Amino acid sequence: MRAAYTQYLTVEERAAGLRAGASLVVKRAAFPSVTEGATQVAKVIATTALLTGIPLGVAAHLIGRHVNSDRLKERELKERIRFFREATSGMEHGLSRSTT
Repeated sequence: MRAAYTQYLTVEERAAGLRAGASLVVKRAAFPSVTEGATQVAKVIATTALLTGIPLGVAAHLIGRHVNSDRLKERELKERIRFFREATSGMEHGLSRSTT
């Protein structure tokens, strides 16, 4: 089942939304002191990584699945081609023996 937003938004619109969300997180990050600032920066980095990394990981996974399924179909077709080539070469060999 696909998420509803994939039906209404293009890939470019979803990417723009992710970038806008990540920039809002970065802009809203408050850096009150040096010691707490490092914690806030770590949170912002983790949030930004999650916002950008998960969709990229999902996209890479889906592309990988598509490529693998295409490769499986290609292998099956190559196997059928090899089978028919062997069968026809066997027939040709048998015919050449019977005519000589």
